[in-house]
Amino acid sequence: MLDHDADLQPSDVAGLTGREAVRGLFARLGYAAERGRETFPDAEGMGERLAEAVRHVELIARDERGLLDVYLLELSSVTVARINDLAAHFRNRAGDYLAVLTTDYQRLDFVLFDRQIPVVTAGPTPAVRVIPRRLSVDRLHQANNRVVLRVLRRLSWTQADALAQADKLRSAFGIGEWSEEFFDNRGLFAD
Repeated sequence: MLDHDADLQPSDVAGLTGREAVRGLFARLGYAAERGRETFPDAEGMGERLAEAVRHVELIARDERGLLDVYLLELSSVTVARINDLAAHFRNRAGDYLAVLTTDYQRLDFVLFDRQIPVVTAGPTPAVRVIPRRLSVDRLHQANNRVVLRVLRRLSWTQADALAQADKLRSAFGIGEWSEEFFDNRGLFAD
């Protein structure tokens, strides 16, 4: 755990060339990511269609209570359908999940699988939804992008527990959705 957000530089983004570099990024961000634990789609309980697309899956970091996991997945292709398959996979599992998806480490997709628990009203209980919140990074062409750096810095583990850190991750991806290169204060013109 860090006491403030890590000061990532463009070279940190441009240097994400392989598994070791991604693990190193999360270690620098304050996660317990000294070494990843390779696992397999079958062991993770992935469906057949998703398992066929996975070339490598690794648990990069896990908090001590198992409430927040960070995965690295090398896929045959990163598509909306694959991300939705992963969302369906994580929907029925306890905890929160952040994943780094890639095919060749030229482009990395940081995806937070944001669990949405609907408000219970009269009638049948609605199902839990998982909304994938995505930040796509072309590591060679977006290394200097201020929004990318701002969001990746906000992924730093600075909170006391995994639940608070998951809230911070939701906030970081929210920043990525509305922030612009030279403007990051959504509340400034709220009135």
